[in-house]
Amino acid sequence: MLTDVLEFYIIEIPKAREILKKDPNNKLAQWVMFLDNPNESEVSKIMNENEEIKEAMSELEKISKDKELKRVAELREKAIRDEKSGLRYAREDGKKERDKRTE
Repeated sequence: MLTDVLEFYIIEIPKAREILKKDPNNKLAQWVMFLDNPNESEVSKIMNENEEIKEAMSELEKISKDKELKRVAELREKAIRDEKSGLRYAREDGKKERDKRTE
């Protein structure tokens, strides 16, 4: 169930590529291409036209070179995965417990 707090966006990369072919200035399609693969040659072309993506690439390169920032990013990502895993386990455990009670 979706609420006013949660929204889902489905991004179809092949469609974004098609949009970008038809309209090379489409900002959303440019961002999708950057997020999909920032090292792609197509993204290099986009960076010449889109200053925001060029700035994002600069930050990405800076983070990639800074070992401490990279480690912090990895730890944050691990913490998020661990939290999701813990919640999934708790949910499954709760379902098993509920099923035992209803038997």
